[in-house]
Amino acid sequence: MRKLSFLFALLCITRPALAGDPKFDHRIEDDTTPAPKPTVWKANAQLGFLLVQGNSESIGLSGSALGSVKHYNNAFELFVQGAYSFVGTQSVKDGPIDGHKTAVQNWLGRARYDRFLSKMNSVFASFVVSGDQPSGYVYRLEPQIGYSRIFFQSVHQTFKGDFGYDYTYDHYVAGTPPPRNLDFHSARVFLGYESKFSPYAIFSEGVEVLWALNDPDNLDHVRINSLTSLSSTVTKRVSLKLNLTLKANLHPPTRPNDPVTMMPMGEYEKLDTTLEAVLAVTFL
Repeated sequence: MRKLSFLFALLCITRPALAGDPKFDHRIEDDTTPAPKPTVWKANAQLGFLLVQGNSESIGLSGSALGSVKHYNNAFELFVQGAYSFVGTQSVKDGPIDGHKTAVQNWLGRARYDRFLSKMNSVFASFVVSGDQPSGYVYRLEPQIGYSRIFFQSVHQTFKGDFGYDYTYDHYVAGTPPPRNLDFHSARVFLGYESKFSPYAIFSEGVEVLWALNDPDNLDHVRINSLTSLSSTVTKRVSLKLNLTLKANLHPPTRPNDPVTMMPMGEYEKLDTTLEAVLAVTFL
């Protein structure tokens, strides 16, 4: 009887585990597993170039750079970008190119601080300074504050948004009818989406809407900025990007009067678009 009891107990201990059996796993952390880094640095740069010569002439250059650091629940980001191009002009219709004029001249710098309340929520403060003389302003100052939320995040997709306040101070180009300086208090909404739909390709879309609330005579004083980007990885640190930038100002500034006739020339265009192919390099 003792032998039978011993064999029965041995079978119970050594039998294969069935699907319905409870599991009691106690995992011991490996001492060699690296701890999460308290400070994370990132840096990258992009460069685009355009050259056309012959019967027409155009030279253009665009670039941007981003650097950021996150230390525990604090994050700081610095971003700069710019684009410049000029085209050949003809003093005689269908004649040779004998002059040049600026076609694109814009720049932007942004500093932003985020304080994370949780993994998905943060409050932020940022300061943006930009210029775009072909669009009518020499410089624009924009301090912003608000709340940021990551609505959804997975290995392949991220959907996030900003909600807050934007103060805009515009200094227009010389010759603009008075007032040459205007400021606006705007509600700001930003929505961004990114999809890594393959190991080598990323699609992203960001849309910013600013609605000036202190201009009762022009309730349509709305600005919309959009950046659509498709990125293809070449190496671990190098990728090629196709960027489409849309900038819409539904109430643009007034153009300076014609220097010869002194007649009004209307408003600037409401929509600016830029399509560029760039080389992006990640340093950190």
